[in-house]
Amino acid sequence: MTKKLILLRHAKSSWNDATLSDFDRPLNKRGLRDAPDMAQRLFLKDCLPDKVLCSPAKRTRETAAIMIEVLGVEKQRLTYVDSIYEASPGDLMAAIESQDDTTDQLMLIGHNPAMEYLASMLNQGQRLTMATCAVCEFAIQGVSSWKELASAQIELAYHDFPKNPPS
Repeated sequence: MTKKLILLRHAKSSWNDATLSDFDRPLNKRGLRDAPDMAQRLFLKDCLPDKVLCSPAKRTRETAAIMIEVLGVEKQRLTYVDSIYEASPGDLMAAIESQDDTTDQLMLIGHNPAMEYLASMLNQGQRLTMATCAVCEFAIQGVSSWKELASAQIELAYHDFPKNPPS
């Protein structure tokens, strides 16, 4: 059995309002342009998650709303997970490993540096850059449970980012 894990860093956020906390920063114009484009690329690659885990920060919520609309994911398949905001790679792994085994394609929407560290760790230690709105899809072979992720055979299936010309 193969499971798919899709890691997505939120789209570009705005720094225009210095009164906003980091948690409350919205997407900027570039983020609002890039998120639907990346969602369309995911759709064309058949990266269609059964479930989406998302940081509750405003920029990740806005990115998730765009993603699920373009991908046609039902809103009830989106879950906000507090521990994804300001997470360590270990926090992200714990969120992934706690998922129900009936989920075959899982998307996690979060922040750097944890997303980049986790992507690189899953990529056998080879660095994967996670620019804003970057995505990595990993094929996880021979496991039936997300709890087995740490010992699974994991292969990078797809890595893309907005400045990369569409294939």
